[in-house]
Amino acid sequence: EAPALATLSLLPIIKAFTKSSNVQIITKDISLSARIIACFPELLNEEQKVNDDLAELGKLVKNPNANIIKLPNISASIPQIKNVIIELQKQGYKIPDYPNEVTDKESNLIKQKYDSVKGSAVNPVLREGNSDRRAPAAVKNFVKNNPHFMGKWSKDSKTHVSTMTDGDFRNNEKSITINEDCKVIIKHTDSLGNETVLKNEFAIQNKEIIDSSLMSIKKLTEFLEKEILKTVAVLEDGASFRVRLNVFRKDGGLYTPKTNAIDYLIEASESNYKTKETYEIDVFKDFYNYSGLLSTIKTNNRMLNTLASIYANENDLDNCILVNERKGVVEVANANIFIVKNNIVKTPALTEGCIKGVVRGKVIDLLIKNKDFTIEETVISPFEIQKADEVFITNAIMGIQAVTKYKKKSFNTDLAGKLHASLKVLQITGI
Repeated sequence: EAPALATLSLLPIIKAFTKSSNVQIITKDISLSARIIACFPELLNEEQKVNDDLAELGKLVKNPNANIIKLPNISASIPQIKNVIIELQKQGYKIPDYPNEVTDKESNLIKQKYDSVKGSAVNPVLREGNSDRRAPAAVKNFVKNNPHFMGKWSKDSKTHVSTMTDGDFRNNEKSITINEDCKVIIKHTDSLGNETVLKNEFAIQNKEIIDSSLMSIKKLTEFLEKEILKTVAVLEDGASFRVRLNVFRKDGGLYTPKTNAIDYLIEASESNYKTKETYEIDVFKDFYNYSGLLSTIKTNNRMLNTLASIYANENDLDNCILVNERKGVVEVANANIFIVKNNIVKTPALTEGCIKGVVRGKVIDLLIKNKDFTIEETVISPFEIQKADEVFITNAIMGIQAVTKYKKKSFNTDLAGKLHASLKVLQITGI
């Protein structure tokens, strides 16, 4: 996938292998520097000009007689482009700078030329061809005759594998073969007849295939609910259960994924958490929980929360408060936090970096309907906690847990008890 490396290492091997067959090997330069130079022939002398090999290959891949063996995976970001521009200019190439801002037609044209050599623009040019990625019959037959076994699977296992049978991309997929050269517009029409253009007019050729599909959110929700209940049903009878839905990207690639397709795992276990009568917290000061959108999403990377929980355990605390880079309260290690002063209830706003907890949302809804209290999603300082009348934390496992002590301050637990009872009603009624 690195063209220069392949030219130096793999090309001699290919030449030696094909020498006896009189196969002619021709190289084409689609390096970033060559692509940039090819964009500005009018600014260069004859010795500096190069052929636009990318455009030539772009035409070749559309030829039905061309056999594509392996496509390169080209990357070229704006910082890389700017570095190459500087290097070429030092070598005497009178090419323009990359325009950070478009101020007129000339700068817009220059930007368009440079943008055309980005990796995101180049890869589709070569992938537009007739590459046949189906496995050869010999490979298929070998796999059939030598199946890969996953190991022993006990009949007593409570794990099961499921997939949607309707309403998903696979079952909704439709394709048609176009029998003439024409132009196509992709648009969405909702139930009220409103149309939204998803892709403007583009040309397709005779015998090209158009493929489309959709995912029904209703069907997906019904399927996940069914699978969750099926997973819980195999467990022993219990008062309540903890269900974890873990969504993860499919395998392939390191920091740059080869696919954005996802898999998921549903886990269920009996939940036996009991609310504690005394609950002490303090501030974890070793690291910040930085504010921003990424912090509001619950991911598998919870190192900060783990360190805070270890700190709490080593210091005989029940939990620790996490603060952001502005020293504002975010949440505790495993739950959202609420403070009460008089008839005002405050919880950190999502912009502070807290998780958008399900129970947090339910509690906010309950308090909005309660005329005795005013709920605020806002900035909270650790100093405000010491002045509070009451503090409680929430998550899907514990529901609502009242905090009884923070440093030397003790709190009452009146509102937490009432809200905990209200949540139980919501659970029983299924609201």
